[in-house]
Amino acid sequence: MAKRIILSLLGVMISISLCPYAWGQDSTIETARVLRTKGTTMVYHHDSAEWSVAKKEMRLVQSDTIKTLSGSEVDLLVEDIAVIRLKENSTLELAEIAMEAAKPVEFSRAILVEERAAGTGEKNIFKLMKGRVLLWVRYVAQDSAFEVHTSIGVAGVRGTRFMVSVFNEDTTMVAALEGVIEVRNIQ
Repeated sequence: MAKRIILSLLGVMISISLCPYAWGQDSTIETARVLRTKGTTMVYHHDSAEWSVAKKEMRLVQSDTIKTLSGSEVDLLVEDIAVIRLKENSTLELAEIAMEAAKPVEFSRAILVEERAAGTGEKNIFKLMKGRVLLWVRYVAQDSAFEVHTSIGVAGVRGTRFMVSVFNEDTTMVAALEGVIEVRNIQ
């Protein structure tokens, strides 16, 4: 009898833990990973609503926010398609991250993807609230997007290296270091 009760309780616990998948709700799926930190970097996990110190290999999910303090920077591997370097005194939210499967290859000492499926129309959107971010993006499918949003504009990319800086609420600078980017005002 006790064995039956324990098995029943175990079954209920497994069912409850799988409910978000069964109901189609968002679950906490890793979308980024901390590759390197220098100085003090803080992470705001949206599910726990508190700041913690970022550490190498820390997992981040959609809607988390990462902030670097003075003299600090952090490198993130984002969904196996890009490396983002957040420079000192910067704040970045992982607003919308698309999950896609792909074959890994070696790129800039980080594992990035070789090929993406066409026709997915998926978006990767980051909100840069303040500071500066450098991006190395491996590949973005024709109908997909990889964008950095600021308070006044959007910078989009198709397999390139670029930088976005927010000096204040009304001033954003975008620079293409390699390749082509699209920049537009938010209207």
